[in-house]
Amino acid sequence: MARFSPSSPLLGRRESAVEGCVIAALAIAALYFGAKVFAPLALAVLLAFALTPPIQTLRRFGLPRVTATLAMVVILFVGAAVAGAVLTSQVASLSEDLPEYQRTLQQKIRDLRNAHLASKSMERAGQALSTLQSELAKSDVPSTETVDAASTTPISPTKPLQTPKADQKSAGQGGDVAPVPVVIHQPEPSALDQIKSVLAVLIEPLTATGLVVVFLVFILLQREDVRNRMIRLLGAQDLQRSTTVLNETGDRLSKFLLAQAVTNTLFGVAISLALWLIGIPSPILWGVVAGLMRFVPFIGSIISAAFPLILAAAVDPGWTMFGLTALLFLLSELVMGQIIDPMVQGRATGISPLAVIFATVFWTMLWGPMGLILAVPLTLVLVVFGKHIKQLEVFHILLGDEDPLSPAETFYQRILAGDADEAAEQAEVSLKEQSFEAYLDSVVVPGLGHAARDAERGEIDDTRIQQIDKTISEMLENLDGSSPDEDPNQPLQPGHPQVYCIRARSAIDTAGARLLAHLLTEKGANAQVSSEFDLPTAVGRDCVVAISDFAATKLGSKTHFLIRRIKRRLPGARIVVGFWATAGDNNHPADFAEATVVSSFADAVSACLVRSSATELQAAE
Repeated sequence: MARFSPSSPLLGRRESAVEGCVIAALAIAALYFGAKVFAPLALAVLLAFALTPPIQTLRRFGLPRVTATLAMVVILFVGAAVAGAVLTSQVASLSEDLPEYQRTLQQKIRDLRNAHLASKSMERAGQALSTLQSELAKSDVPSTETVDAASTTPISPTKPLQTPKADQKSAGQGGDVAPVPVVIHQPEPSALDQIKSVLAVLIEPLTATGLVVVFLVFILLQREDVRNRMIRLLGAQDLQRSTTVLNETGDRLSKFLLAQAVTNTLFGVAISLALWLIGIPSPILWGVVAGLMRFVPFIGSIISAAFPLILAAAVDPGWTMFGLTALLFLLSELVMGQIIDPMVQGRATGISPLAVIFATVFWTMLWGPMGLILAVPLTLVLVVFGKHIKQLEVFHILLGDEDPLSPAETFYQRILAGDADEAAEQAEVSLKEQSFEAYLDSVVVPGLGHAARDAERGEIDDTRIQQIDKTISEMLENLDGSSPDEDPNQPLQPGHPQVYCIRARSAIDTAGARLLAHLLTEKGANAQVSSEFDLPTAVGRDCVVAISDFAATKLGSKTHFLIRRIKRRLPGARIVVGFWATAGDNNHPADFAEATVVSSFADAVSACLVRSSATELQAAE
């Protein structure tokens, strides 16, 4: 059994992981139990980012900071109050007509039942409309049939009602006595009771709004001070990184919120006009709801379409209005999601779609409806922080939309898994933007370099190395349907060099030789994969032996002896050695004067083809 010393790196990583989990659990618990403070604070921070550009515009016109800040805050909340008043009037108007709409919808349900086409969804729509009516028409006046539990004694259904003694006597003297009905009236609520009931409903949203206003004004007025404190918190010793984090966070949040506000407002206006033309009651209300719900990822559009569709089914005796409303929301969402949002926002969020789903669920569980709206902006902040702060890198990896693996790492992972099809697909995508030799140098060489280092450390065995070479061969076959393996004694094509691509040591080097042969064949040379022992015994001057070597350490010794053996066997051949692992490094072994040393496939192609050009010039002379 393995034992770990107190200074063991593995033990240290485990302790760090446990510590990180504890800190994360404490942070989540604090956010959950402190939601009444943290949610308004988060909303205030986001509003501060959104209002900063217009405040700066006002300041450029000469307004003092305090005046510009207070003006924008007043404009914001006055606009919200006006919108609330308009929505209240729309709700009041709708509540008056809901009973008639409900009767129409119930008649449709009965017609469908009579035609044996009853629909559970229509029944649910009727229930939803009934619920909406009861919520809008809810009265503060209690029913006269309600028994005040504080002023009455519970009456048992099994115990007979006790009558006064006089009645008991009269009952004993003469026949049965009819039961006396008892009706208990609750006293009318006083003005103070009504005020208390209203305040009980409004106290929580008013408190949250007050906190948002206080936080927002403070953040806007003390913007520079808050910024400096954040820089100190992120690390004053690295001002460049801290400044970059804050600047990128502010820029991306401002652009995202501005784009969302503009597009969602225009979307709400368009929906209101379209619903008005269709004839849906209270179109302004549903347009505002549609605009607000677009801040909610994925399910917002479904929520915003639900009640307009129910009303369309309830208002129109037929189905024309319902079909037009459904078509409106379907087409508008397609246009917004596929055209407007990508054009306006692009990749402004930097968040992967899967991360948006998890973030929405997470923040909704923590903060309810407020978290549903703030999920994407808060996740965007975490992604930006994780991009620049090492301790928070996990958020950038898990939530960001950037590829978690580099192209070279993805290539290595695919050939390590033996997936030649996906490796070829990756190559085809890259070849649309760059040449084949550029793809080899930027993706394949680093990828096979990973394999060579893992092989030298003993982390992959010979069987896996052979599988890598086989996968490379299959990938090349998938790319163009041909393989560079040919008969080494095939006749030369006039005017083209003959290139024998051989490996220096392992099957990884064979894969490099295979790739070089494929590339040279595309360039018009007669190139083929061979081995040291399969080389012909005699060749002409127009012959090149290209050695592939991916060794990451101790370069030169084995390859040096391989060059000597080839020189003794083929004295007229030109030798090119590709030290792929030393790409960008010109410190090659000094005793390779008898060979041309390269470190990229582009240089290897040039070195292999230059011999043919010199030979043709000599022949011409």
